[in-house]
Amino acid sequence: MRTFAIVFLVAQLGSYVFSKGDHQNHVRIFNHDWPVGIHTNGDSPFLWFSYDNREYMIRDAATLRDIDMLFAGEQALEPQRRDLRARMRPLEREQRDLERERDRYEDRIERLDDEKQEAERRDLEGKIEGLERKLDGLEAQLDKLEQEEEALDQKEEVLEHEAEKQLEVLVGKAIRSGIATPR
Repeated sequence: MRTFAIVFLVAQLGSYVFSKGDHQNHVRIFNHDWPVGIHTNGDSPFLWFSYDNREYMIRDAATLRDIDMLFAGEQALEPQRRDLRARMRPLEREQRDLERERDRYEDRIERLDDEKQEAERRDLEGKIEGLERKLDGLEAQLDKLEQEEEALDQKEEVLEHEAEKQLEVLVGKAIRSGIATPR
């Protein structure tokens, strides 16, 4: 059985960096069993990888474009992911703020020690109940968004898996045709 690995940077973590252009531009990180990297060396992009324990490099622009296009489906999901994160962030912030406020009220209740402060205790408990209702509403909204995120993750995983299968085929062809040169 042939071994196939495209390795760059953080292979020991099971991740890879796929960058298009220079290193400050379009860097994408994926978590997988095998990593890949298209990088810029001066003005010429390249893909460095290991296949059957031999290192190769691809510099052919058409092949690199084909490799980049394998991940176009995933890239197309990025606006949805950004939108989803933008909708989640304020809800998460509000949830965190409400939880802190609830914790402050609970701490104040714990410091109340006699019956003279019973009215204050009831007031604080009422405020906590109001916060709990708000938190329940936020959690329901976040649950819905998390379900959207999970569906997006599943879609991305399918696209990623297919891209990786096609990448292995493309790299194999590049080796056989001589486009991938041994290092």
